[in-house]
Amino acid sequence: MNENENFNEFNDSNEIHNDFEDFDEILIDNDFKNDAEPSKDKKKKKSANKGLTLMMISIAGVLVLSFVLTGLLFGLSSGEDNAILASIGISALNAVNFLKLSLTLVFGLSSLVGLLFFLINLFSYTQIDFLEVEERKLKFKNVIFGGVTFFVSVVLALLIAVFWNTGPKEEVKIEYIGTNLESTLNLTAPIEIEFSAKNLPIDTSKAQIVSYNWNFGDGDSGTGQTIFKTYKDKPATGVYEVKLGVSYFEVADKSQEIKTLEFTRLVGIDNVEVTADFEMQPKTGFAPLLVEFDASSSVDPDGSIILYEWDFNGDSVVDSEGVKGEFTYENVGLFKPTLIVTDNNGRSSKVSKDLIVKTDEVFTPRIKVSPSDDVLTPNRSYQFDASDSLSLEGEITNYKWNFGDGKERVGRKVSYSFENEGIYEITLELLDDAGNKTQYFENFTVSSSPSGLFPKITSIPEIVDGKIEGQIPFKIQLDAGASSGAKIVEYSWDFENDSVLDASGQLVEHVYTVPGKYDLKLTITSAAGKTASKIVEVEVFDSDLRPEVSANPSLGNVPLEVTFDASATKAPVGANIVQFRWNFDDGTPVLRAGSTVTHLFTRTGEFNVEVTAVTDENEIASTNILVFVNEIPLKACYKSSRIEGPAPLTVLFNPNCTTGNVARFEWDFAGLGDSEDRKPSFTFEEAGEFEVILKAFDPDNNLSTFKETIKVK
Repeated sequence: MNENENFNEFNDSNEIHNDFEDFDEILIDNDFKNDAEPSKDKKKKKSANKGLTLMMISIAGVLVLSFVLTGLLFGLSSGEDNAILASIGISALNAVNFLKLSLTLVFGLSSLVGLLFFLINLFSYTQIDFLEVEERKLKFKNVIFGGVTFFVSVVLALLIAVFWNTGPKEEVKIEYIGTNLESTLNLTAPIEIEFSAKNLPIDTSKAQIVSYNWNFGDGDSGTGQTIFKTYKDKPATGVYEVKLGVSYFEVADKSQEIKTLEFTRLVGIDNVEVTADFEMQPKTGFAPLLVEFDASSSVDPDGSIILYEWDFNGDSVVDSEGVKGEFTYENVGLFKPTLIVTDNNGRSSKVSKDLIVKTDEVFTPRIKVSPSDDVLTPNRSYQFDASDSLSLEGEITNYKWNFGDGKERVGRKVSYSFENEGIYEITLELLDDAGNKTQYFENFTVSSSPSGLFPKITSIPEIVDGKIEGQIPFKIQLDAGASSGAKIVEYSWDFENDSVLDASGQLVEHVYTVPGKYDLKLTITSAAGKTASKIVEVEVFDSDLRPEVSANPSLGNVPLEVTFDASATKAPVGANIVQFRWNFDDGTPVLRAGSTVTHLFTRTGEFNVEVTAVTDENEIASTNILVFVNEIPLKACYKSSRIEGPAPLTVLFNPNCTTGNVARFEWDFAGLGDSEDRKPSFTFEEAGEFEVILKAFDPDNNLSTFKETIKVK
């Protein structure tokens, strides 16, 4: 070794020594820094550990939730309905679909969180200095954990999607036979259904249809691509099986071999509609027209009718119940009487028919009498001729005469003689071949007196019970225009029947100034100079205040509505009645009102009603009238919806016709059962005659009994 080499080794040794000194300074410097403040690496490590912990807790929660949902999913994947789910209206198939969707969302969210965790930690990992070994290791673990979480979540989500497609699915039945109904089950007959073969799985571009052959399951058949069928009855099984046979051949098949396909569809009939029908007599006529209705022709093929309801005048209000009814039409017009029937299944059917109520304007009645006396003579034969009567709508075929004395004749010309004097209203009833009918009325005077006159007086104030009453000065207006008989040419008036002519003319008036009773006499004279007279009593009172009252009615059953009229009260001359005070003697307050009032008595008894009249001169006078109010008699009654029919027969009983103060009802169905209902129904299972007894009791336990026999065939 030479001297230069020794020198070099020495220099190298010094350099190494210097390097160690530098390293020691670095370590000392680092130790000093560590002692001076907390390490940033420790903070980063702590933060990373916290993120990893939260991630692991989240993944654990996802795994637990996934485990629970997966268990439920496999438990319901058989497709059988679960009792608990069914109780809240959820099918097993819907529940499985929900769980699959939930799991897919859970794993999808988990994969998203795992991906974010992986990317964040991967970015952080690339930013860490290589000298920070521990932090790099921790970030690397987080990167691996996030990546695994993302991968596993994606795989599980894909598996759920695959399982979804292979799991149970709701079977969808394709109805190749189309109809005009949403469903062909649970129908009510009669019903018309349109069947269509337009949606068959046959490619008409490659096949030629030869025929469509329908079998409707009830013995009927038909052909055609579209066909209508009406089902009127319910089958024993409740279901008709409709079969469609389609014959076709392939266009490409040169042999054109006929092939056949068969398709089916079920038609379910649950009920046969009850049919409402009725007859009415007459179907048309003249007002007032009494019409009788009968619903015996109504039928329920698979049950029984328990209620008949009638609306005779079309006002939507039930006028009567029962198989039969009657109604009088007072007005002219077109009416639609309606019947609603209800069967034992609660199903109803309604029918309306037209009823025409007419006037008699289509006729022109005429009566000729021969001999043509103005006054007919008793016991003399006269010919009554209606040959000149006309009908605008047909030929008159029937002539019926009523001579006003209880005797009738039939014919276009009839002979008749009257036995007694009087004015007779002769009625001629005409009927034509179009069904129109009318009645014509004409008065004829029959008298043995040559005058043939019948004087009649009308007056203001009116004649009551052959008498005219009033206070002085009493002014009356008299009219003799209603007098009849031969042609009248003169009217003579004697106001005091003293044989002195006081006035002449059909209309006259007179004022009585002295109180008293007078005989007012009218004498009429015919063109032939014959006369006849009539006398009316007139009573004239002085001018004292005299209350007068009437009651209509004054006797009746509780509750009783009575109208009181004190308008006939006489006031003194020059005074005016300003008030009437009414005391009805039933505990109600005194009523101050006018001359006419209406009061309702709500309890029984004898009531001494007092009315007091008050004038504007403070004169007061009273009078009384008795009103008798009785209890409504207890009388049991009921109407049966049917009184006969085939077994089993369900009958509805309605006691609305029972009168009186009813506290309770007792029903005895011929010993087969009983009831205390107001409107019971009862089913007679066997044939026979059954007496149904109703007992109605009032609050005092008094009873009334009503019975009726039901015939079951």
